[in-house]
Amino acid sequence: MGFSCFFVLPLVASSSDAVPRHERAASAQKVQHMYKHAFDSYMSHAFPADELRPLSCDGRLRRERGDLDAMLGNYSMTLIDALDSLVIFRRKTAFKVAVSYIEDNVYFDKDLEVSTFEVNIRILGGLLSGHMHAQKILPKYTGGLLDKAGLVKLQCGLGTQPA
Repeated sequence: MGFSCFFVLPLVASSSDAVPRHERAASAQKVQHMYKHAFDSYMSHAFPADELRPLSCDGRLRRERGDLDAMLGNYSMTLIDALDSLVIFRRKTAFKVAVSYIEDNVYFDKDLEVSTFEVNIRILGGLLSGHMHAQKILPKYTGGLLDKAGLVKLQCGLGTQPA
């Protein structure tokens, strides 16, 4: 006996059930304020470290806590991870500064063990989405983020990186 899948489409809410426009606007403004606080705190207290340590308000670098830091590589991970959010929150100047910094100062030619998951979602994802946005909004952008995204030379396999 086979199994059947049923998909239930959500019922369209009536206008009386919807969140009022002023509440949505207030929530959106609160989210923007929280993002600005978080990003600006990272830039003021932790940059160029990978992450901000919230209790001590300073940067966290690789191997401060043994194996717990396998996702870190001392390459300004939060800055790379934030590229798409900077665009979403219309912080074009901060985005431009971040792209320039990453192109000029971030290198992945380090002999490290890292979390493949974290590198894929935060580093590779940040570089690729940053590249897509930079092509559209930065007139002098030359593709440097995409060059950085070549973390693994696929033609050589995972175990070999050309010099």
